[in-house]
Amino acid sequence: MPRFLLGVVVVLSVLYAGYWFVGREVLARGIARLEAEASEQGVDLTYVDLHIRGFPSRFDTTLMAPEVRSADGRVSWAAPFFQAFMLSYQPGRFILIWPNDQRLDLAGAAYDAASVDMRASLAVGLTPDAPVNAATLETGAVTVTGPSGDVISWARGLAALRDDKVSEPGHPYDLFAEATGIDHPTLGTGLSVRFDGTGMFDGPIDRHALNGLPRLTVLAVRDLSIRGNGLLVSATGTLSVNAAGELNGALDLVLPDPPTALARALEAGLLTTGQANLIGSAFEAIAADDGGVTLPLTFENGIAAVAGISLGIVPRLW
Repeated sequence: MPRFLLGVVVVLSVLYAGYWFVGREVLARGIARLEAEASEQGVDLTYVDLHIRGFPSRFDTTLMAPEVRSADGRVSWAAPFFQAFMLSYQPGRFILIWPNDQRLDLAGAAYDAASVDMRASLAVGLTPDAPVNAATLETGAVTVTGPSGDVISWARGLAALRDDKVSEPGHPYDLFAEATGIDHPTLGTGLSVRFDGTGMFDGPIDRHALNGLPRLTVLAVRDLSIRGNGLLVSATGTLSVNAAGELNGALDLVLPDPPTALARALEAGLLTTGQANLIGSAFEAIAADDGGVTLPLTFENGIAAVAGISLGIVPRLW
């Protein structure tokens, strides 16, 4: 009997080891296929070396010096390395690790990011398209230096996405993002920003997203708030996005303390003195007994306005 059990153990061990080596080959081929598909779409995905280790229980994949550049060359990202970890007995669930230093180029403007413990969990469906079912990104302290030397930082960050298949037809995703301890060169220090809502996209988010993310068509805002240093601004509502990437629709903007909100918007350059005075006079006329106001923040083909007073053009989403 002991010999029989020993034989079973040996056979199972060999099969398990064989599974790992087969899995490593499948994973390597999948990465090569992504690289080829990206190249066909004009997206440049390069790296210096690829390592897959972790025998026998994990697939620890490391890309050395990865760089991704969009087909039009306007967007690129580069880092010393990028890692993806997966347990061999939990296929489709990954832990993604970013290095402490990264660079993002947007239309020729370079942004350098220094981060602490930036990682994400990712769950994808076990189908050829590998649809993203859920993803969560967490960071410790992050500092971003812009092309002009301006520095924006935050102490902690969290972002999450979940496929909301049961909500309605189409491609809806629950979206959440929050950053705390934000230091901004014009808005000030100690701020927190929170977003909670649902985004409707024109296609699923899956492995083909490397060739171009599906476009957002509707954004339902359950909570968009900025707070800190006596400032509190929140908004709810629904916006649509047209084919040009411009926002349309309206949000209900709630300002419990309008004078502070106007002062901060003026300091940040979001309003001119004349606009601030005009809006302040309107606030006085519609303020509730506690001094707070609720008013429409409207978007029409990318032009924002508060209570009918234009705030200017909002940058397109694409």
